[in-house]
Amino acid sequence: MSIPRTLLIALCALLLFGCASTVSLGSVEHPLSQGRYDEAVTALEANSKQLESAQGPIVLALDQGMVFHYARQFDLSNRHLDNAEGLITDAFTKSITEGVATYLVNDNARTYPGEDFEDIYSNVFKSLNYQMLGKTEDAMVEIRRATEKQQVLRDKYEKLSAKTAQAAKNNQVDGLSGDLVSIEFSHSALADYLGMLYSRRLGATADLSYFHGQVTSAFSSQPHLYPFSVPSRLDEELSVPSGKARVNVIAFSGLEPYKQEVSQYLPVSRSGWMKIALPEMEGRQSMISRVDVSIGDERFTLDLLEDLSAVAKQTFALRLQDITNRTLIRATMKAVGTSVIDVVGHGIAQSASENDRQGWGLLADLATLFSSVFSVASEQADLRMSHFFPAMARVGGINVEPGVYDVTVEFKDASGFVVGRVIYKDYHVKEGGLNLVEAVCLR
Repeated sequence: MSIPRTLLIALCALLLFGCASTVSLGSVEHPLSQGRYDEAVTALEANSKQLESAQGPIVLALDQGMVFHYARQFDLSNRHLDNAEGLITDAFTKSITEGVATYLVNDNARTYPGEDFEDIYSNVFKSLNYQMLGKTEDAMVEIRRATEKQQVLRDKYEKLSAKTAQAAKNNQVDGLSGDLVSIEFSHSALADYLGMLYSRRLGATADLSYFHGQVTSAFSSQPHLYPFSVPSRLDEELSVPSGKARVNVIAFSGLEPYKQEVSQYLPVSRSGWMKIALPEMEGRQSMISRVDVSIGDERFTLDLLEDLSAVAKQTFALRLQDITNRTLIRATMKAVGTSVIDVVGHGIAQSASENDRQGWGLLADLATLFSSVFSVASEQADLRMSHFFPAMARVGGINVEPGVYDVTVEFKDASGFVVGRVIYKDYHVKEGGLNLVEAVCLR
């Protein structure tokens, strides 16, 4: 009985090792949805060690960066988003050099490299942080960084694809997806829109015209990501009448997608099954369908500018192809290992003496069962990702007399009921400045 008991103990340990790590963040999500951002900060900091242990430092830094941004602690937000950006760069470099040994359990054993939308939108929100701190030139630097990352997406995954293909060849695994999948995303209208506003503030007329053109290009060249109209007041952003001041409003709503596991089981031999477990991004439902703004006696409705969730799912398609190929390599290696254990174990049993054959046969059965169960149970999709990027961005602007105004932003559901309201009392609107008001409702 000692051998079976040892096997069972080892099996339990391996299954626990293979489990994906999860963490509950309800104590953060609830105050966020209610607009109690300081409370959300406190809750996240209380859970920071658990979150880092479960999902890694990149997820923690991204979540901290976004929650501190919503709480308008812009310096701290940038500190965490800077940290996340550096960690993402290091993780990608490491992923290029990681060997096949990292495939042997599941993708949760690898360093989480961050999603591309997380990397790109980190720069976008860093730019907003800098602008809110009055540092428009630094804000523009972040927009240029975001733009550069969008331009090198395909090259990034060509490198990963080549490495994975070599691993497949070395392990004699066929059936991998070859050419990179085609994605529509090439540039973000949100990043370009902010670049346009910053250029106007800096008096950079050439850049202003360029980013204006890029916003309209985002809509015309990426219709599946932008199936709505170009913001109606976009051309008004090119110049502000003399003696007037322009107020721009940007509103974020909803929450980013989440990942769930999709599994498929394939019989590979009489001794076991091969499990293919892949992550799939699912969008969240939001209550918000309209955002209205009042500035003094003026009223206007914001236009939808970017579906951040759609961009997240589009850019994930490139990484998912590499994940799928790695998963196939790993699952095949596990299945082959189980088959080898089965053949070798029962071969030893058949060659044993008649008195020992039954015992060796039982041991071979247990070893095969152990390997088969481990191969299936340990194969789990990597569901790690950030939690608090918004899902939608809406924008608008209006020219008013310079002065002091109350600015009210109302988030409404499909029936017109107000489900969130942000009020800026005594907001100073300055001529020649970038009067950028940000409002958030994550419901």
